[in-house]
Amino acid sequence: MALRNRDTIDRQLLALLEENARMSTADIAREIHLARSTVHERIGRLERDGVIIGYSAIVVRAQDDEVTRALAAVATDQQHVKTIVTTLKKFPEIRSCHSTI
Repeated sequence: MALRNRDTIDRQLLALLEENARMSTADIAREIHLARSTVHERIGRLERDGVIIGYSAIVVRAQDDEVTRALAAVATDQQHVKTIVTTLKKFPEIRSCHSTI
């Protein structure tokens, strides 16, 4: 279900998690004035519905780390895009993948 079809509480919950994915359910509950169990249930539903598809850590690299940046273009037909993106997501070095279809 699209985000625009979510109620105000779901949108508030998602905004808090986008800001800090490590925020505890107790802290979220206090922030949006709900029971912790309600927040936990809503997060579970959002995960099951595919609205929340994962959580991540943002890593700050040391100043002296060697940095390599590259932009690669892959031309393929539309039926192979999903397979290619799924394969590329297996490489932790790839930070983003965009499609123009």
